[in-house]
Amino acid sequence: MASAIWFEEPNRPIGGRAQQNVATRKLDDLRNSEQPKSNDPVKPWKTFGEMRDAFIQVREAVGETRYDEELKLAGAIIKETGEPSASALKSTHQAVELYNRLVKIAKQQQEVA
Repeated sequence: MASAIWFEEPNRPIGGRAQQNVATRKLDDLRNSEQPKSNDPVKPWKTFGEMRDAFIQVREAVGETRYDEELKLAGAIIKETGEPSASALKSTHQAVELYNRLVKIAKQQQEVA
């Protein structure tokens, strides 16, 4: 059995070009998968507290009355009190959809003003 002898060139990284290309492609794929697509809803929070803060900011932008109307339309009503609240949303997906709808309303209101 003959064994191959590998001689490294001085400025050539170990592993060669093929491995570098694969690594670069994998990193690019990972970066692209982390970026939301244009049609995907944007979720600007990681925790419930951050979600609450995001909804407070968007409430200030759209106004209390419109905010409450949108929460009611989304079914975000606390059963015990009957009051609309973002904390009554049943899923992250529902929260993201409502948040993005409120952001869109806020932008439309700014354009009109």
